[in-house]
Amino acid sequence: MTLTREEILAMEPGRQLNRLVQEHILKWIPWQEGRGDYTAIVYQNPGEREPYMRTQRWETAKERYSIIAYSDIDEMVHAVYGDKGWSTDISAAWEVEERILALYLNEQPGLIDDYIDSLMDVIRKEHGFSPAFRLAHATPEQRCKAALMAVLGL
Repeated sequence: MTLTREEILAMEPGRQLNRLVQEHILKWIPWQEGRGDYTAIVYQNPGEREPYMRTQRWETAKERYSIIAYSDIDEMVHAVYGDKGWSTDISAAWEVEERILALYLNEQPGLIDDYIDSLMDVIRKEHGFSPAFRLAHATPEQRCKAALMAVLGL
């Protein structure tokens, strides 16, 4: 799925925006696990072991797990564990900013400047102007949208 700047700016805070943050910024890998009568979704963070490796009998647990695309996750079918309110909770949004900083330091020089520019654009779109004062008071939604646009190069 190719996102545009306009699509990101039009998104409401919530599940869809949060999943895009998990997929594109945090790089979480969703796994589906068959648990008898239902299927659970759990996430693997970059650098962590696969979820089935967390059990003592990982050889048999491995048979219950498979990677699933974000677009295939359906709350009506799957029990989802580990989602956070990145776009609604300020402390979660700060974690997104920490990830932006880590990407800047390790992989993407210039990302911080892109993030700040994007955040100013998001604020400007909502308020008509973007004084530096508003940066400190940016909402989780604004921070997530700016982070997505910066990471995706939009």
